Amino acid sequence: MNAMLRRRFLAVFSYLASGTAVSAALGADTEAKFAEGRKRPAPTPRGLSGWRARIGILYPEDGVLDDEYFRMAPRGVTVHVTRLPSDTADPQESLIRACSLFKMINPDCITYGSNGGSFWDGVGTDQRLIEIMQKAASCPVSTASTGMIRALKKLGIQRLAVASPYWREANERLKRFLEGHGIMVVSLVGPEMQNGEQISSTPPQVMYRWAVEADRPEAQGVLLPCTNLRTLEILNSLEDDLQKPVVSGNQAMMWDALMLAEVHEPIEGYGRLLKTW
Repeated sequence: MNAMLRRRFLAVFSYLASGTAVSAALGADTEAKFAEGRKRPAPTPRGLSGWRARIGILYPEDGVLDDEYFRMAPRGVTVHVTRLPSDTADPQESLIRACSLFKMINPDCITYGSNGGSFWDGVGTDQRLIEIMQKAASCPVSTASTGMIRALKKLGIQRLAVASPYWREANERLKRFLEGHGIMVVSLVGPEMQNGEQISSTPPQVMYRWAVEADRPEAQGVLLPCTNLRTLEILNSLEDDLQKPVVSGNQAMMWDALMLAEVHEPIEGYGRLLKTW
């Protein structure tokens, strides 16, 4: 496995696996614990930038698809991206510091922009990250994998086909995470890429073929995970041709962030999820 990519996915877990980390079994009590932090802050005066909402994204340092977030932002919504280092001695402190960098711009929500980093340690990984982020944020926080699960459930998808660029271990962990949330993976197809540059350089038309190959008649939807995988250009075409919803990593994360920011405007051109509120 590519060393940098492995560091990126595993860095946060030196803290999460320690004795001070919260339990992996997070249920209704933990969800209630985070409810207060998910409340949108009271409106404050601001200029023309983000007059409707400001979204903060903590993106892995090798992420290159910032433009996908900008393209999905509706009128009056601005997206502000900062990078998360992969090689750090204190992942918890690094995450808290990254969240705190957004405070002066008064964001309406902050989300952790890595699918792999927020599902790697199984069910509860994303919620533990949310707990850490909430220490430094005065607005709702979420993660890419939290948004992915919320999106699939909102669309009523219980049987899922997955077209994934990840290598074998990451795919196995993704499957366990999805199934741990009650979503059955009926197929999982992908080229098992080994680094972020390979993934981000994959043309959307290649992803289209993977998605078609992954689809099964019994699947209620298709998932294209990874926030470093370009997908926006093909979502509408895939949904037209497969006649079912198609959810991608960046699309689901942006939809979730807009939900937290209480922006419910239907967005055309990027799949049915962004028209579902």
